[in-house]
Amino acid sequence: MTSREDFYSLLATYTPADRVELTLLRGLAELKLTVRLRALPDGYVMAYTRRVFGFELRQARQGMLVAAVERGSAADLAGIRSGDLIARLAGHELDSLDQFEELMGRMLGREPLEFLVVRNNRGYLVELP
Repeated sequence: MTSREDFYSLLATYTPADRVELTLLRGLAELKLTVRLRALPDGYVMAYTRRVFGFELRQARQGMLVAAVERGSAADLAGIRSGDLIARLAGHELDSLDQFEELMGRMLGREPLEFLVVRNNRGYLVELP
């Protein structure tokens, strides 16, 4: 494979519990590994979002609201604030936490990601991190 996208595309063809044989190149040495794939554990996507992007979400009637932003995080540096609405992720409309988790689960490791942030009825696009 020549890119991260090639790897993610190939990985998407497998299901949890499948075994995959990998050949890694370390300098001139080849290392062969067999790994068993697993589904992401509950809560992983939201922990990943907090760790990588620096914000937490909560479901509200009007959509996905930012519940907290970590000081100094990518989200903080981009100007995202508590109470902002996250309306889109990577071009996909968001309506629920479940939808966010499902979509973000497919996007793990693919950064930067584009978020549509809405504040006071004005939207702006932010790429994080």
